[in-house]
Parts: sequence; structure tokens; C-alpha cells
Amino acid sequence: WFRALAVMFGIGFLIGGFRWRVTAVENRNRKLAELVEERTSQLEQEIAERQRVEEMLREREASLKEAQRLARIGTWEADLLTGNLTWSEELYHILHVTPGKDLHLNAIMSELMHPDDKTMAENAIQEALVTGELQPLEFSVIRGDGEERVLWCRGKVFYNPYGEPVRLVGIDQDITERKRM
Repeated sequence: WFRALAVMFGIGFLIGGFRWRVTAVENRNRKLAELVEERTSQLEQEIAERQRVEEMLREREASLKEAQRLARIGTWEADLLTGNLTWSEELYHILHVTPGKDLHLNAIMSELMHPDDKTMAENAIQEALVTGELQPLEFSVIRGDGEERVLWCRGKVFYNPYGEPVRLVGIDQDITERKRM
């Protein structure tokens, strides 16, 4: 009788312990499900905010492109270590160059710069590397279609932590019509 009771009590104890473990696992699963639900909600909010910001950036970029088109201003950036250039869409249009063409500072200077203005432009760039500013400069270019245009340019030099010039960033504005008046 005592053995039977001990076996039953032992089984009951084991069953009770099992139930306790099952309850603990269920509680952990419930907590994990709540955490997953909370994090999913946070991620949905972050995604919605990111989409809102991306849409705002697209609108501002479109506005900037339209402003550049209306003002006939193109932006550019020269990597002074490689000589590679990056242009805005409007600058490609102003200079009548096919968008996506590989651009190199020396090649552009020789291809588009009017021969009478090359030395002046080269001197202005050299001075900018020393002073940090490309002072306002007017010069003529011969566009890809052969038309001569007058541009107004200005820029800024950026340096690495060692004080070496690494980037030249600026604008070109087509002022041909203004000069003809």
C-alpha cells in the first residue's frame, strides 16, 4: 500500500513537474510572441517613416532638377586624385554631352574649353587648390554640337585630414543669352 502510494505520489509529482514545465514554456512562448509582435510593429513604423522620407527626397530632387533647368545651372564634382568628374543632368544638357559618358577633368578641359580660355581656367583651378575657393570665373566652351556658349563658374575645394586637396565641387551657369544682350 505504501509503495502504491509512493508510486502514485511520485507519478503525481512527475506529472505536476511536467505541467509546471509546460506552463513555463507556454509563458515563454507567449512572451516571445508579444516581443515579436512589438518588434514587427516597430519595423512597420520604421518602414513607413523611411518610405515617407524617400518620397520627400524624390520630390526635393525633382524640384532641384527643375530649378537647375530654369536657371541653366549645372553642378559638378571633380575627384582630384583620379581626375574623374560627376555632373548633374543639367550640366550634360548645357554642354550637349551624352549623359553617362565617362568624364575626366583633363579630357573635358581639352575637348570643351575654348582654346582662348584654357590657360585662364587652369590657372584658376591651381589658385583654388591653394585658397580653397574657385573664384567666380567666366569662360567659353565649345559644346558637343559645336555651339559656343559662355559659362559662369564657381567652386570649393575639399581637403583630406592631411590638408591635401581631394575634391573640387562647383556650379556652371550658362550665361550666353545674358552676355548677348
